[in-house]
Amino acid sequence: IFDTDIDNGRIIEKNVSALDVFPTVLDSFNIDIPETTDGNNLRPFYNSNSNNIERDIFFEAGNFTCSETQQNLRLSLGMRSEEVQGVISGSMKFIYYPGTNNSELYDLSIDPDESSMINNAAVSKTLKDKILRKFKLKGEMSGRNNLPDRFKSYSHI
Repeated sequence: IFDTDIDNGRIIEKNVSALDVFPTVLDSFNIDIPETTDGNNLRPFYNSNSNNIERDIFFEAGNFTCSETQQNLRLSLGMRSEEVQGVISGSMKFIYYPGTNNSELYDLSIDPDESSMINNAAVSKTLKDKILRKFKLKGEMSGRNNLPDRFKSYSHI
């Protein structure tokens, strides 16, 4: 992110996310960041020797709209067609496939290309528990009953 407050740029070597761009840009324009905004404002780290961003980065993806033909094609090409949830915590990246209960674990500090899965049951369990808590909470918060009344008629879309 370009900012006139940075002389030669700043590299933050901790886990950051594309979600951090929005609150950072808002703060750059002196716009209040809504409490419900995902992501962190990175501006406090621009001119600081601190790299104190220690947080988990959660992600999810899925091919929920694929037809059976599309899913079969993806599988024949060796592509997964199932829902995936994951977390990057420190240097560890855990990928979880809820439909099959399969998972992958990588240490990004020694394997940034994710070419060799590692086997660490304790770390896998800890990270899987984080994912299950995160996405359970997300599911509870995104239920139709939590929509404002003016949107409930559109909740079937």
